[in-house]
Amino acid sequence: SLLALLQALLTTLGEDPALASKDAATAAAAPAAPGAKDVVIPGAFYGSIHALGFTLARVTQLKVGSVSDEVKRRAIDVLLRVATPRTPSPASLVMAAAASQSLGLLARYAPLPLPDKSVDEVAVAPAGSAEAAPKAEAAGVLTSKASVVKQLVALLGQTDSKVVERAAVALGNVALGDPSAPYRSDIIEGLFSVAKSKAEEVHFTVGEALSVVGAGWQSAAAPDAILDLDAYYRQRQQQQQAQQQPAAEAMAVDSTAASEPSTMKNVIEQIFNKYLVPQTRAAACIWLLSLVKNASTDAVVQAKLPIIQEIFSYFLADSNEVTQEVAARGLVFVYEFGDAAMRKELVGNLMQTLSSGKKAGAGFKITEDTTLFPEGMLGKMPKDEQLTTYKELCSLANEMGQPDLVYKFMNLASHHSVWNSRKGASFATASILSRSKAELGPQLAVLIPKLYRYSFDPNPGVAAAMRNILAAFADNKTAVSQHYAAIVREVMEGLNSNQWRVREGSCHALADALQGRTWNEVKGDLQEMWYRTFKVLDDVKETVRKAATSLVKTLSGLTTRLCDPQHTTAEQGREALGLALPFLLHKGLVNEAEEVRTFSLQQITKLVKISGDLLTPHVPDLIGILVEALSSMESQAFNYLSFHTAKMNISAEQLDEARAQVSKATPISDTLELAVKHVNDQNIAAVVTKLGETVKTSVGLASKVGCARLISQICYAKSEVLRPYANKLVTSLSGSIKEKSAVVRRANCNAMANVAKYADVKTVEKVIKQLVAYFDDVENPDLKIVAATAIRELSHRATDQTKHFYKELLPIVFIGREDEDADVKKMFSETWDEVASGSAGLYLPEILASISKVLESASWTLKKQGALALKSLAETNAHQLAAHLDLVLKLLLDSLAGRVWKGKESLLSALSATVSGCTNEIVTGKCSFTPAATVTPVLKECKKNDKDYKRQAVLCLGSLLKSFSAVDLFEAVRPTVLELISEPEKKDDELDEPRDKPLLLLIKGASFAALGNSFPAAEATQRKYTGEVLALLLDNYAKSTWNIRVDILNSLILVLQRVGESVLQPADVERILSVLWEASGDAKYGNIRGAALDTLLALASAVPDLLVAHKDEVTRRLALALALDPSLEGRIERVKDVLKNP
Repeated sequence: SLLALLQALLTTLGEDPALASKDAATAAAAPAAPGAKDVVIPGAFYGSIHALGFTLARVTQLKVGSVSDEVKRRAIDVLLRVATPRTPSPASLVMAAAASQSLGLLARYAPLPLPDKSVDEVAVAPAGSAEAAPKAEAAGVLTSKASVVKQLVALLGQTDSKVVERAAVALGNVALGDPSAPYRSDIIEGLFSVAKSKAEEVHFTVGEALSVVGAGWQSAAAPDAILDLDAYYRQRQQQQQAQQQPAAEAMAVDSTAASEPSTMKNVIEQIFNKYLVPQTRAAACIWLLSLVKNASTDAVVQAKLPIIQEIFSYFLADSNEVTQEVAARGLVFVYEFGDAAMRKELVGNLMQTLSSGKKAGAGFKITEDTTLFPEGMLGKMPKDEQLTTYKELCSLANEMGQPDLVYKFMNLASHHSVWNSRKGASFATASILSRSKAELGPQLAVLIPKLYRYSFDPNPGVAAAMRNILAAFADNKTAVSQHYAAIVREVMEGLNSNQWRVREGSCHALADALQGRTWNEVKGDLQEMWYRTFKVLDDVKETVRKAATSLVKTLSGLTTRLCDPQHTTAEQGREALGLALPFLLHKGLVNEAEEVRTFSLQQITKLVKISGDLLTPHVPDLIGILVEALSSMESQAFNYLSFHTAKMNISAEQLDEARAQVSKATPISDTLELAVKHVNDQNIAAVVTKLGETVKTSVGLASKVGCARLISQICYAKSEVLRPYANKLVTSLSGSIKEKSAVVRRANCNAMANVAKYADVKTVEKVIKQLVAYFDDVENPDLKIVAATAIRELSHRATDQTKHFYKELLPIVFIGREDEDADVKKMFSETWDEVASGSAGLYLPEILASISKVLESASWTLKKQGALALKSLAETNAHQLAAHLDLVLKLLLDSLAGRVWKGKESLLSALSATVSGCTNEIVTGKCSFTPAATVTPVLKECKKNDKDYKRQAVLCLGSLLKSFSAVDLFEAVRPTVLELISEPEKKDDELDEPRDKPLLLLIKGASFAALGNSFPAAEATQRKYTGEVLALLLDNYAKSTWNIRVDILNSLILVLQRVGESVLQPADVERILSVLWEASGDAKYGNIRGAALDTLLALASAVPDLLVAHKDEVTRRLALALALDPSLEGRIERVKDVLKNP
């Protein structure tokens, strides 16, 4: 029956060459099923290939039946033909893979029934070539074992990995069935020929084949999963051997026989000598791993373990990740398969290599020509950073106090996808894993936190390796749940590490561990977490800072959740807020690192928004620190600008205003505004105390303005709560209004005024007295702006409180309107217009009392202010001032006495305004001062040497004389006026200053005006002095400058308007006309021509009869004047009208 089966199989495969070729071609050309992705193979043909190989292998293994060598040769012939397709195609390659597998099985348990070599051996072309099939067909049969090996080696050159793997396994089976075959070296060379393949699976298969070639049946890869591990067939084999063969007959091939030691040595040395170069290093590493794993009992392998370990140690630093992990797994097997002494030595060497980066033990250079690494690397350790993963494993093992654990960790750490492959899975070493769990059980509480931290290492290799180790003991969630406290301690220590990788990994690890934590779990470490997180947030390394940023976001979310009453109990939320908020305020916001301050502020804002009533006890502290933070977190650009305001063309006040506006728009201000909502009866006392302290101690402008703004906000939002403490806060603010910065000053005054609305009258009275004292402080004039600002704000915002003190306030407000400082003047003017416009009469006694006090002051500035205020009062309230005229005139005239001081001319202006407004009262004798008594002090002032002041005094004299025109004061003022007019002009070299010349001219012009205003109305006096006055005027006309000529003509007009018709003589008229004709014909100055016509009009009005004799001349002169200056037409017509109608 067995022979019949084999015959049927051979028939199916097509023993005849033509049939076999036909079937192979048919299989190759078989169309694929619609939509099918895999190659469609004829079932009978494909199945027959496998059935043939397994049947003959089983027959040979069990030594049953009687299958002749001829049948086996026929089978070999058919299988070789299938393995050598005429036209390579996906289907033919599948057939070739199956045929090579069957060939290997046929040779697995006994040598092939073929000669080693034959004389007429046909050279077999490489698989897939067009010459292979015709040559084989022409030769009849392949007649030697070497030819079979050559054909299988040719299949290793295929690109299909399945074909290559089947061919490699077949070559291993050929060597297994014929241990002493002379073509063994061909098999080894053939297997090494795939060294440059990129398929790791192929190298694992080749490695197993090499272990079989080198160790024979001692190789763990030798047993077949079906043929050798079936207990039933093993039992049948033993039974049949006992029944059919005598004991003397031994099995042709001893299944326990080892290969020759020289073969394994040859394999290993070739790997050492040829394949450790970079191009084939990955393949060599996998082969060595297979040899160590599958031939661990081989004497040659045992002897080479130290060198192999050293090679694996080198490969830990390879740039290829697969090579690294294969080397790591290889080190695990090297350790596992060594004896106790070797293990100790291996551990020492490996620990030294990984820890120090230096090579330990003897090298593995086999010969002086052996090339293991690229030029420059021989005798040196590869770059240290590539050893990161395994150094960390070494460090972890050392920390556990068991250096030998590094081998177990290497095994557990392998994570590359190659270990998920079919061949890689065989290296999973489940027994090592199970033993590692058992051995490390007592130390898992220490190990797992370290593994957890390492699993977040910035090096992907380290992280993946450690995650694999951790996963071997517990999944991530379970590890955190069971060892949370230990993990937190480990990663917290890592945040303080001097290694950036540890700090970065600890950031990621802590962020992961904190996910979903409860208050009871984190309450003991929350502040420390924030502290250490802030520390790494300012790390020198950017990647660590980024990791810390991620951590702080996680920590922020956790803290926010724990402090939110909607997500936690009130008690836990209170505790959480009590830990988190003070730390953020006292440690975070004051940190030197900008990033830390920014994150602290963001977190504080979140807590303020969500904590609700839990925030109440923290409001005072929160307010105080946030106000200070307004300055500490201010942009440094403002500090730069403060030193370059002139360069930027901005004022210091403008810059301060910008700083205040920017601070108002910051998140800190927003948070303070939110905090105001939580001010209540429970914390208002502490809030007011804190605000009072902050007002006094704040340094930066932003903080000062922010504090004032916050007080105002509390007044608006919590007035009733604040009312009992308003007095205290007003007192605190009243001491802070003397700031130099106008912006801060306004803010503090604004806040004080807002609080004053709720303060007692006595408290406000104290402030008012303080402000009045500031205004009166002669030694500190800068305090005026303080008083002005505060009074304006108080009168505007706390009107009900300040109206009780208008008698104290309004006088200084009225006087302050005349201040030299534009800002002070503006503020007092605004205050007066808003509060007391038109009400000066109501407070006239108080105003006059204040003016009197000011005029008596030693300060010239205050005297000037008082005089200007009195002038304003006289101009606007003259009728009310008349009742106090004696006091006013006495103040003014007394103040005129003495030396000239800067601003003294304001007294003259005030006197002029007062006399002008109260002329009737003085002239009619309703006051104790007569016109003469009023004018006399001014005459003295006209003799002062100060030219500016002298000019003002002469102008004042003219004004007084004009007001007293009804009173004959000519003789009283005549000497002084004549002296002023007759004063000789100085030459340029006699002048003290260049500006003295125009001043002297102005004084002379004012003197002529005073002369005209002093001309008496009394006829007797006129007759006595008219000639003198006219002579003085007319004689000076010719020798005066044009502007003085205008003044002379204007003075002449005043004289003509007052002179009696009987006083003026014809000769006087002729002299006057002579000057007027000259003046009207002035071709250069229109002012002179106009003044001349105005004088002619006055003359015509005064003595029309005396002009009749000059009518023709007047007409002619008027025509000439009109021709010279047509703009005079109106004046000329008025003169003509007067002449026509005298």
